[in-house]
Amino acid sequence: MTTIHMFKNHPNRKNIKFVVLPLCHEILRSTSDIPMNVFKLMDIWNSEETEKYGITFDWSLIFLNSKPELWILNTLTDIKRR
Repeated sequence: MTTIHMFKNHPNRKNIKFVVLPLCHEILRSTSDIPMNVFKLMDIWNSEETEKYGITFDWSLIFLNSKPELWILNTLTDIKRR
């Protein structure tokens, strides 16, 4: 949502590649910080609502894990990334 609001009026937004980085996530402070199913997220953020601003997201880094649905667990437990 932040990306959409920051770039929705940018004159070159259609030429910017917006890559979703699994390493960037909120700090887990409550149960509401556990993300929803990644496929549902992709449906929401690649919807007509976001596309009307000419913004599309590249989710390819999420699929580097063998199970994309567990991306948050891989991010939190990958010691090499810290």
